[in-house]
Amino acid sequence: MIQILVDRYEINQELSRGAQGQTFAVVDLQSNRPVAIKELLLANAADWKAIELFEREAHALRSLDHPAIPSYVDAFHCEGDKGERYFLIQELIEGEDLKTRIDDGRLFTEQEAYSFLQELLQILCYLQDLSPPVIHRDIKPSNIIARPDGSFALVDFGGVQMTVAQTIGGSTMVGTTGYMAPEHLLGRAVPASDLYSLAATTVHLLTGRAPHELSTQRMRLQFRHLQPISPGFAFFLERMLAPTAEIRFQSARQAAEVLASSPTPQGLTRAGLAGAGMKRAGLTDEQLLTVPTIRDRIANPQFAAVVIGLGTFATVLGTLLHLFTEWIRADTYFAILVGIPVTITVIGLLWFLWAYER
Repeated sequence: MIQILVDRYEINQELSRGAQGQTFAVVDLQSNRPVAIKELLLANAADWKAIELFEREAHALRSLDHPAIPSYVDAFHCEGDKGERYFLIQELIEGEDLKTRIDDGRLFTEQEAYSFLQELLQILCYLQDLSPPVIHRDIKPSNIIARPDGSFALVDFGGVQMTVAQTIGGSTMVGTTGYMAPEHLLGRAVPASDLYSLAATTVHLLTGRAPHELSTQRMRLQFRHLQPISPGFAFFLERMLAPTAEIRFQSARQAAEVLASSPTPQGLTRAGLAGAGMKRAGLTDEQLLTVPTIRDRIANPQFAAVVIGLGTFATVLGTLLHLFTEWIRADTYFAILVGIPVTITVIGLLWFLWAYER
């Protein structure tokens, strides 16, 4: 039975179904063109935040105008048999999402990944050049559609955030584990957070391994051993994946300009990347990628060894002073001069064992 909503939208087929919503291909009877309609399944919504995100996507699409972003058509809600029904109508993006491609084992070559990055960075350039800049916050393979003509479209703007329009009382956590930058996990998404998500998506398309399946070293995803990649291109991805936002490219335009310097990934060189958007004077990009974070410093066994050495020296010195110096032979002084250094030494040993295991 053909269902027609509000005497205008004729539902043809279901395109996808999730925990809180479903998407259909429909025909707009007013314009006689195919569109997509998303319905929020209110009965399955975990809380009212689901409605907030649904309405946020409608508001975002209404204000965006880019060929790689689905255009807004309409939004409405109406009474149904099971209560209120919420709908968002947008341009129908034909093609398949990249998660389907990965699941089918059709991975990207290095050149395909390079071209993909160039195209997606242009979409992010558009979003970040808006006033205020727009952060997507949920870039991942399932939210990118490969069109029949080979181009790509970015969809699902339910998690979009205007950088100067934070939600009062705390922002809604939106994103997918593995693709989210560290600062995003802490609730502070910035434009460079989308660059991290895009790079994590690119690595997934190259290797077939989701970010959460990759090993990490000092909070950095390790992927070079899984797929032969040109050193310059691998270094470019590593900078986008830097755990500290300040070390990444600070904008999509900055990253896009670097890629524009070479038509192929093999043409990217570390020398060419050095100096692009440095945040600390006197350091090249290669040095920036190796600047240790506070966590890295704490996990360094060499620092623990220094603490052990100082604690041991202080213990020996305190013991000698207690034995050969009249004025500190009292037990109280001995407890202070020897007890504290011994405690520091023990802490240093535990610290060293923990850091060494890491």
